[in-house]
Amino acid sequence: MERDKKPTFNQSVDFKLIKKVQPNCTESEKVVLGWLVMYPDKIIKISEGLARADFYDGKNAIIYGALCKMASEGKHIDLVTLSSFLEENAVLDRVGGASYVAGLMDGIPKLTKIEPHVDIIKDKARLRKLIQSSYDAFQSCYHPGVTAKDIASKLATEVTPLASGRDSEPNRILSRDVRDWVKRSAGEFSRLDIRNDMNLIATQDRHNLSMILLRLEKDGLIVKSGKREGHYRRVESDLLEMEWENADTTEVPVEWPLDIHKFYITYKKSINVIAGKKSEGKTLFCLDFAHRNVDKMKVHYLTNELGPQGVKVRTGRMKDIPIEKWKKIHFYERTENYEDAIFPNDINIIDYLEVGMDFWQMGHIIRKIHKKLVDGIAVIAMQKKEGATYGIGGEFTTHAAQLYLTLDVRTAKIIYAKNIRDGMNSYDGKVRRLKIVGGAEFVPDGDWGEVDNDNKKMRF
Repeated sequence: MERDKKPTFNQSVDFKLIKKVQPNCTESEKVVLGWLVMYPDKIIKISEGLARADFYDGKNAIIYGALCKMASEGKHIDLVTLSSFLEENAVLDRVGGASYVAGLMDGIPKLTKIEPHVDIIKDKARLRKLIQSSYDAFQSCYHPGVTAKDIASKLATEVTPLASGRDSEPNRILSRDVRDWVKRSAGEFSRLDIRNDMNLIATQDRHNLSMILLRLEKDGLIVKSGKREGHYRRVESDLLEMEWENADTTEVPVEWPLDIHKFYITYKKSINVIAGKKSEGKTLFCLDFAHRNVDKMKVHYLTNELGPQGVKVRTGRMKDIPIEKWKKIHFYERTENYEDAIFPNDINIIDYLEVGMDFWQMGHIIRKIHKKLVDGIAVIAMQKKEGATYGIGGEFTTHAAQLYLTLDVRTAKIIYAKNIRDGMNSYDGKVRRLKIVGGAEFVPDGDWGEVDNDNKKMRF
């Protein structure tokens, strides 16, 4: 029965049996560790070709792993912080205590090049792998059913990379593949996105990914995005010079509620934000704008709260508008990824834009919508707290907007309107009183004017 047992490869070598100590150079290991403590900005580069498993001394392997971990987390590295990190992870005693860590710096100031010591460590690691592979082959020769071709083939597979130095290639290939993935990315991404796309399951691969991303960050290819850990965006440094002399200044002939079109010019590809307090007329404004322009352009209305019943009820209240006109508007239910549903050459109304708790993403989403537009425009409604200047998301919501209007306690206010008709003064900051009748009609109360802060009255 024992003779029929299949061979098990990669058995651990019994070095006591052959009475030899494995090839190693612990002095070079300590030199490399001390040098990395002195020059922690080099850890990322060194880690691309030197693995923790290449260290013979277990103490040195633990310290090297700690240095890589600290670097990947952006921690400050010196002898004190390294010892503290090892102590926090309950391994300081295992590496010989703080005195062993301090001893890593002996002779380091006189060192000019670290590469020879890295090469020594890797060469000793290759020798140990060669011994392991040879031992496996030796053991396998005594198993029935295994041919010389099988053993030689497996031995060649394991030994050839050692001879050519390609045993370090997996991490270099991973670094190349991650870099290519990032270059193809658009917008924000996370470590988890890369891990899922590239199927990085092994703990070492995940660790290597963190180091690679840190290297890409230092190289200026990516930057951290927002406040969440592990979220990045690609640095888009390519510049396309504008051909401004050929710019299309044709006005999009839309009609706005509250006579906004009488002073504001709507250009192609424009973003127009309507930020309003709850129940202050955002949806009414959007519906009013939609029916005014459905005979001029195709209108697409993306809503996250009305639903079919809501659309029927709200449009039904606006009794002066025939149902045939409402039928020309394309209504859709949508709650996220609005940029994927934009019609580049039409009117796109989003009622309303929200992103949960990550309000800082509002500007990012608005920019994505802006990039999708060609000859069309977007009208984006969003929630606003009473008394706030901007919608929820603050100044992030102003990105790319040509018109920014707020609705607050029966008052409409132009935060800014960038494209004012010739001969007219700026309308920034102007307000207009209004009434909402039956939830179906805006009734202006006076013209656009300024608020007299002394007595809170309108000045025209």
